[in-house]
Amino acid sequence: MKKILMLNILFVFVSVYSLNIFAQKQIDENAERYIEINKLEDFFITSNEYPNEIICNFELHNILEGESSKPAFVAVNELSNVTKFSIKARSEKYENQRSCYLRMQNQNYFSTFGLVLNKLEIKHIWFEGNYITTEEFLKKIL
Repeated sequence: MKKILMLNILFVFVSVYSLNIFAQKQIDENAERYIEINKLEDFFITSNEYPNEIICNFELHNILEGESSKPAFVAVNELSNVTKFSIKARSEKYENQRSCYLRMQNQNYFSTFGLVLNKLEIKHIWFEGNYITTEEFLKKIL
């Protein structure tokens, strides 16, 4: 009887410990910068105005309101295949979000987008309903 009780206590301890680790991982993912991509076909777009370029509009989440976006702005705009990048604060209604506009050359645009994610310090992407790392995302699209 004592053995069963000890096993039950051990099982409960391991279960609670595992759930805490999983919950902490989810909190860490949600506290880091991320973007949302629902449909890849709708994310990378072309236009008649810029026929040799790919355009992306996205929301950058978890960038603090007091945090300057100028270092990210400068770093992304210095990339050779980036034609234009802008980042602006959302209204008071959307805390810790910035709207981003990215225009880049068609040539190697997936690779360029990976560099942009790196410069923006984006670790995760909400892709088709799941958080995945930027590395997983880039492996899927490359």
